[in-house]
Amino acid sequence: METIAIRIQPRSTRERKESYEANKLTKRLRRLAGGAIADYGMIEDGDRVMVCLSGGKDSYALLDILIHLRSHAPIRFDIVAVNLDQKQPGFPAHVLPDYLTRLGVPFRIGSSAWMSIRLTMQPWFFLSSGAAACARNSGALRLVPMRSSHACSVISPIAVA
Repeated sequence: METIAIRIQPRSTRERKESYEANKLTKRLRRLAGGAIADYGMIEDGDRVMVCLSGGKDSYALLDILIHLRSHAPIRFDIVAVNLDQKQPGFPAHVLPDYLTRLGVPFRIGSSAWMSIRLTMQPWFFLSSGAAACARNSGALRLVPMRSSHACSVISPIAVA
């Protein structure tokens, strides 16, 4: 599937400048990511890349870059998006699946009990950075079976928060 960019004609000089700068940044990120992937042999022909979506803008940017590169790269590779749903109270569960479906990206959403564990703790209890890292790592370990079940040969470098 090819990514389609919709460009809206900006009305003011400020909007034209912001649009120009945003397009420049997009092109630069795509060029630098493509160069790094080629220079370090991160993705090879026939690879299936697991893109781990944490919910942050960096993982969405990586997904966008890889979708663009997939259609312009001299090699063929597939993308599978993966997310560990932390069961945040009030977060609409349909948002991510709807977005990935619109993009035409196969996806898998696993679940993590991290938020339910956090909510059962005392309100005054805050995790140290080491404990938070352990919680993130336990989530990352859940990606290993997902990687195998989707036959992925590459896991994206964006960490799952």
